[in-house]
Amino acid sequence: MSGGTQALSQITTAQPAIRLLQITDTHLFADRSQQLLGINTYDSLAALSQQIAQTLKQPVDALLLTGDLVQDHSPEGYEYVEQLTQSLAKRQFWLLGNHDERVVMTQHPQGELYLQTEYVLGNWAILLLNSQVAGCAYGWLDDAQLEALEHKLATLTAEHVLLAVHHHCLPLGSAWIDQIGLRNADQLLALCANYPQVKVIISGHVHQASAQQVAGIELLTTPSSCVQFLPKAEDFAVDTLQPGYRCLTLYADGRVETQVERLQTPRFMPDPEAAGY
Repeated sequence: MSGGTQALSQITTAQPAIRLLQITDTHLFADRSQQLLGINTYDSLAALSQQIAQTLKQPVDALLLTGDLVQDHSPEGYEYVEQLTQSLAKRQFWLLGNHDERVVMTQHPQGELYLQTEYVLGNWAILLLNSQVAGCAYGWLDDAQLEALEHKLATLTAEHVLLAVHHHCLPLGSAWIDQIGLRNADQLLALCANYPQVKVIISGHVHQASAQQVAGIELLTTPSSCVQFLPKAEDFAVDTLQPGYRCLTLYADGRVETQVERLQTPRFMPDPEAAGY
């Protein structure tokens, strides 16, 4: 892994476009045999990482791990996340999800580096927001963070911006999960609407893929690397789709190309009787 510990990192790339990966909601445990809703989360992330490595011709520019990395707050879980993913990208970044523990994350040897909140690649800025509310499943961005974001958007020299936040910003039509989204997403979206350089917002949390648009901003959610949640479900329900991840290509003119990829071999099936976690 490369890079310094400064708050704002910048590299110059000769590539015509910037390539990113988003992996989210890995939910690893200290015990590698542990399952979540019938799926071994270590094995599913290992299988997904192996598939990515086989399809990549070279490491991507950055990997964004957008929250709920570990289920049991264990330092071992964060070590496994790094071990399984570090070869996929030149840099990686961690977001806190509602299941994560910041103190444990920062105790990891690379924790402070991985938890950086700003990164500039070419003429794109990647800004990572912490929506965690301690002890709660829903998300919130406090006033200080929103003010800092507005100041950053007003002063950045980068022409285009990608935001990453764990909790989803728009309803997905699943009553149970929409109750635990980003509860002040309207503030975030109203702020971003004033800054046309914000092109895309990516989230995890919902264990399913979605794509919506507001004020010219693409809002994307990404499948989990383990269990999938059934779309449009009134109450908690699991899906039988395989673990997945998102690829993003950021172009110098502000265009974003993206696609969701899933594990090609149907190895992982959740407990159909699962009623929550």
